[in-house]
Amino acid sequence: MEKNQQVKKTKKRTKLEANNDAPIQTIKRKVYMACTVPAVFFLMILWAVSYTFGEVGLADRFTVPLLSTVIVFLLILLRLNRIKLDIFEVLVYCLIFTFSISKTYMDFYRLVQVGDTIASSDLLYIPFLYILGFTLLGKRKGFISALVFLITLMFIGMMFVNQSAETLVNIQNALQIMRLFLVSIASISLLYLLSFISEHHFHAHVLADVNAMLANTDSLTQVDNRRHLEVHIDKEINRAARQKQPLAILMLDFDHFKKINDQYGHAAGDRVLVNITQLIRQNLRTMDHFGRWGGDEFICVAANTDIDTANTLAERVRLEVEKARFPNTPTITCSIGITPFIKGDSLSELISRADKGLMQAKGAGRNRVVCIQPGDGPLG
Repeated sequence: MEKNQQVKKTKKRTKLEANNDAPIQTIKRKVYMACTVPAVFFLMILWAVSYTFGEVGLADRFTVPLLSTVIVFLLILLRLNRIKLDIFEVLVYCLIFTFSISKTYMDFYRLVQVGDTIASSDLLYIPFLYILGFTLLGKRKGFISALVFLITLMFIGMMFVNQSAETLVNIQNALQIMRLFLVSIASISLLYLLSFISEHHFHAHVLADVNAMLANTDSLTQVDNRRHLEVHIDKEINRAARQKQPLAILMLDFDHFKKINDQYGHAAGDRVLVNITQLIRQNLRTMDHFGRWGGDEFICVAANTDIDTANTLAERVRLEVEKARFPNTPTITCSIGITPFIKGDSLSELISRADKGLMQAKGAGRNRVVCIQPGDGPLG
C-alpha cells in the first residue's frame, strides 16, 4: 500500500514538474516571436551594406538571404502551430550551424588563396554560435553541438594551414587557430557551467514548489487537504477580524456514502468523490476556498460572504450534487452545515459550529442545509 502511494506521488511529481516547464516554453515562444524578425531584419541590412561596398563573398551573396528566408518561414510555421517549439529550435540551430561551417570553410579557403592571415574579426561569430546552441538546445545538446562545431572548425583550420604556401603565413594562422581553440574551450566550459548552475537552481525551485503542492493537496481529489485548509482558515479569520469583513464556513458531507463503498467497492467510491469534487468546484466562486477535511467531509471557506449569501451558495451546491448522475452508482445527495464568523472565534469554534449544523442536517433527514448562528445551543 505504501509502495503504491509512493508510486502515485512520484508520478504526480513528474507531471507537476512538466507543468512547471510550460510557462518557460510560453516565454521562449514569445521571445522568439518578438526577436527573430528584428534579428533577421538587421542581418539583411548588414548584408546589404556589405554587399554595396563589395565586402560580401560569393557564397554569402546567396546563403544569407536564403538563410533569413528559411528562418522567417519556420517562424511563421511556429506562429501557426504547424511545428513544435523544440523542433523550431533544432531546425534554426542546424541551419545556422551549417551556414557557419560553410562560411568558415569559404573564408579560410579565400585567405589561403590570396596568402593572407586569419584575422580575429573573421571569427567573431563563433562565440555567438556556442551561446545560441546552449540557449536553443539546452545544456547537454548544446555542449555536444559546441564540441562538434569546435572539432569541425579545428579540422578545417588545420587543413588550410597545411596548404599555406608561405611559412610565415602558416605559423601565424596556426597560432590564430590555437588561440581560437583555447578560447573556444574556455567559452564552452563557462557556458556549460552556467547552464548547469541555472538548471540546478531552476529544478531546485520547481522541486520545492512541487513538494509544497504535494504537502498541501489531497492526493485523490486534488483539492486542498486538511492541513492546508486549517492554515487558510486561520488566515481568513485574522483577515476578517482585522478588516471587519464577513466570513462563512460550509461543511459538507455526502449522505450514505459508506453504502457506495460497501456495495460498489472503494474504487467506485473514489471515482464518485473525484467527480463530485470537480462538480462542486465548478459551482463555487473563484473567491471560495474548497478542500477535503477527511473521508467524505469537505469544507468551503467563503471569504467576504455573509450568512445569507453563504446559504444561497450552499443550496446551489446541494442541488447540483442531487442532480448529478454517475454511471453504475446511485443518486448522491449531500448535507451541509454553515456558520458565520464572529469576532473572537477560533478555528476550532468555527469548525465545531459548522459540524453541528452538518449533524443537524443529517438528523433532520439529510440532503439539506442547516445554518448555526453563534449562541445556538452548546457545541457538540
